[in-house]
Amino acid sequence: MPKAYSTKRSRRISGSIAIILVLITWFLREHIPVFPDGVEAPNEKVTLARPQVYYGPANSIAVLPFTCTSPAFEVVSPDSPGDEPVRQATDTPALADGIAQSLIDLLARVPGLLVTSSNSSFFFQDKDTVIPVLAERLKVRHILEGCARQTPDGFEISARLVNVKTRSQKWAKSFNGKLDNIIAFQNEIATAAADIAGSNLGKEKELPLAKVVDPQAWLMFIEGRYRYRLRGPDNLAQAEAAFRNALDIEPEFAPALLGLARVYMTPVRVSTQGRAALEKARETVLEALRLDPELAGAYLELSRIRRSVDWDWRGSSEAAQKALGLAPGNADVLSNASTALFTLGKFEPAVMLLKEAIKRDPLVLQNFQRLGLLYEFSGKYEEALQAYQVLLGLNPDYPAVYAYRARAQLALSMSESALEEADKEQNPFWQRYARILSLFALQRSDEADALLQQMIIERGNDAAYQVAEIYAFSGDIDQAFSWLDRAYRQRDGGMSELIGNYFLSNLENDPRWRELLVRVSLIKS
Repeated sequence: MPKAYSTKRSRRISGSIAIILVLITWFLREHIPVFPDGVEAPNEKVTLARPQVYYGPANSIAVLPFTCTSPAFEVVSPDSPGDEPVRQATDTPALADGIAQSLIDLLARVPGLLVTSSNSSFFFQDKDTVIPVLAERLKVRHILEGCARQTPDGFEISARLVNVKTRSQKWAKSFNGKLDNIIAFQNEIATAAADIAGSNLGKEKELPLAKVVDPQAWLMFIEGRYRYRLRGPDNLAQAEAAFRNALDIEPEFAPALLGLARVYMTPVRVSTQGRAALEKARETVLEALRLDPELAGAYLELSRIRRSVDWDWRGSSEAAQKALGLAPGNADVLSNASTALFTLGKFEPAVMLLKEAIKRDPLVLQNFQRLGLLYEFSGKYEEALQAYQVLLGLNPDYPAVYAYRARAQLALSMSESALEEADKEQNPFWQRYARILSLFALQRSDEADALLQQMIIERGNDAAYQVAEIYAFSGDIDQAFSWLDRAYRQRDGGMSELIGNYFLSNLENDPRWRELLVRVSLIKS
């Protein structure tokens, strides 16, 4: 290339770069939000949104834990008797989680507002993730974040709401007050967020405000909820103690009773106390509902108890619908209502509810597996395979997903492909289960029978339902009913998935099938 041409081109490039730098400087000054004076910017600044990125619908919002980024104040001994000590503010994870979870609970009660569950939004709590990337992963348009600290005299809270798509800060405020006012400040934050994020809903948004309780009781409650989320025997013991302390201060504090009930229902408690723990949970939930008939979480737990303990499927669905009416935006409530309808064979509305739950809880992978199973039971096997493929994209080692793909392919008469899927499964139990089904479909009965007998020896006491599925699919009707009877006596959770199961379809013309459905209260006699 000639030297003169190169020099001219360099000048043109230099001029272009200068213009670009000026434009970038102007854009940053005009579009990057500035946090108001006195309000701490708790996390990363809002950076430029990348083009062609989907951040979710306009009515979507995620609330992050109110974790502070700058150091807390420390108490310093005065140099002389007349000096004042430096004021102390304390960072506590329970307060950061507690305020955020309370805001999520309030916003989830606004019809039409898509509020990300804490299961997903808290996932980024300890990660250095900038807001646009976080919003893209959660598929939300708005992010509500802040900082919360306790002080000797009360608390400090700063909060801001960001529209990630427009790269604009829509609202921000700081609070410094007595503990007596902390719930009122939370209500103010939630109201502002609901008004802005839900501005396109086209109707009045009457936010159900949090009830005022003793502030010390509330602090004990959020400590219990924080410990419960951490799990483990020590944390659960501390959670129970914190909930009890809250009730000692405020005896009619229904959410604290609900927290106790959830501790009673944990696997570690049920494994040591059995049904007694679940009955204690039921009593506690009913007492919470007596004190607060509009406590959605209590109806949610009542629905779960009726399903897992009573096998009262209709009663479970009724409680689930009650919870749904009170908290239509709560992901756990939506997922539970879907499960209740699934058992009753109401697959289409169950799919719709689960899709709504996934919108609000995109990082809970179990929901994608459940969605695939719902599609399978609906007879939509291609859609089931797609749902499982999404799950594999999120976690290729997720347990049972290849086995479930094998089920869908068997329903599509793709027996060879099903066997290939079975061999990809990493979980030993589900790999063998899927291989047995695939081998029977390929008429390799000797191999299938040998694996089935191994399965019965090793897992017959806790996998009777899966053994029944295999026998039914292979055409051994008597053995299938025998193992379903065994599953019934073992209180196998698979008995909630009788209606619509392709692998039990060989049983449906046998009189014993209707008798079984009556026995488990899925139909009336």
